[in-house]
Amino acid sequence: MTIPRSKTAAIRAPYPAEVLGNATVEKHLLGVFARPSMFVVRVSVDAVVAYVSGYDAALGGSALIGFQQWLIARGAIGNNQHWTALLLHADPSDSEMLSRMRDLLGAYFSFRREHGLTRVFYDYALWLRRKRWYSEALRDPPARPKSRRSRHQ
Repeated sequence: MTIPRSKTAAIRAPYPAEVLGNATVEKHLLGVFARPSMFVVRVSVDAVVAYVSGYDAALGGSALIGFQQWLIARGAIGNNQHWTALLLHADPSDSEMLSRMRDLLGAYFSFRREHGLTRVFYDYALWLRRKRWYSEALRDPPARPKSRRSRHQ
């Protein structure tokens, strides 16, 4: 099922309830990546990710909701991995990786504020539908054979 272009115009502006942009949470998380020594004793990607993941878990997953799907839809490798695994396929230094994570998280927060969470998952659903291996609920159902009922019934 292809959504006509005329129907996609309605998803340009997010509904106010789906914009999860909590400036305090976003500022805090971006600050963790910018100044990790303020939040962890020994600065490493593992320590910072553990802190951020714990912070996200304490907020019921709302801080990073959709981040994994946003990364996947933008070409990250893998679909069934934690968001950190999607970013750690290269082997840069810890400071380079933390900077990269901060930049991507900042871009995600901007995208989420501008387009809303529905758009994040919509883009992810489109990504899924393009995969040959995907056969779940978002896939078009197979065409039904036409009925062979007699006209004289």
